[in-house]
Amino acid sequence: MRRLLLAASLAAMVALVGTASPAGAGFGDRKKPGPVPGGGGGSNGGGGGGSASGTLPNGGYRVSIGGGQLSVFVGGGAGSPGAGAGLPNDGDSCRGGDTFRYQTIGRDEAERLRREWGVAHSGAFVRLYCGDAAEGEFFRPDSAPEGPTGLYSRDRHAIALNSPEVHTSPSRDQLVHVKTWLWIDSARFTTQRTSATFVDPATGEPYTVTATATPTRAVWEMGDGREQICTDAGTPYDRSVPADRQDTTCSHTYRRSSAAQPDQVFAGRVTSYFHVQVFVNGVLDKEFDSPGWTAPFARRVGEGQAVGTRAG
Repeated sequence: MRRLLLAASLAAMVALVGTASPAGAGFGDRKKPGPVPGGGGGSNGGGGGGSASGTLPNGGYRVSIGGGQLSVFVGGGAGSPGAGAGLPNDGDSCRGGDTFRYQTIGRDEAERLRREWGVAHSGAFVRLYCGDAAEGEFFRPDSAPEGPTGLYSRDRHAIALNSPEVHTSPSRDQLVHVKTWLWIDSARFTTQRTSATFVDPATGEPYTVTATATPTRAVWEMGDGREQICTDAGTPYDRSVPADRQDTTCSHTYRRSSAAQPDQVFAGRVTSYFHVQVFVNGVLDKEFDSPGWTAPFARRVGEGQAVGTRAG
């Protein structure tokens, strides 16, 4: 039987956890000329991100980071036992008295899926519906039989890179011309990794794709038109230690009041950037830089005399 080993039947992703290592120092203060390079925005994860794709024998992979997630996808072909097993037939009953139906996906979306899944051969992408509710996407090679047995799926597993709590000192109202300490949970500013293994159905040989994401900087957009670029998680302010006996690697000094802003606060955000490396069976294959998550914050800044103690 001719093998057209395509499309995607196997993907896995291992959860990401980490502990911090505040590393190095240094930060920059610059006027913000526009959006943070690479995107990112919104709470709990942000928007923009990056990805890299590669080929495997009779398969492929895609690694992506952004929107608060680090994902590894691997896909292979028709040799996986039961690839189309258990899928309903067109017209079978489903929830609420509806029926299942398969619909061919349009060209533009199909091309996007082809790139994401690493499919190199000819065929069609279809989507399964229960009534009007989409149930999943599948690929049918040109040589595959009609019906569910000719469809091949690729699972998608993604674990959130939870955006950390944002800390400042003072923790609430700020004062102009007073240094504000900035830091994030250091456990979120550490190298994280996940892996997925693809088994070549033609030879049985495994290929493990591992992605590591190492934070390189945290970009603090302070809401006043300026930003701070910090190369570590920042230093927590310790209220039990005299102010002249501690310092921080990440801070900002507001130069004007927030009184004229909506709700009288500066609305800011912090975005963490990562250097991502992709290894196939331990050998470096691809690398790229990308934002990973974005967390919002808001601070009220007033004019007044600093008092002898610091809140936060």
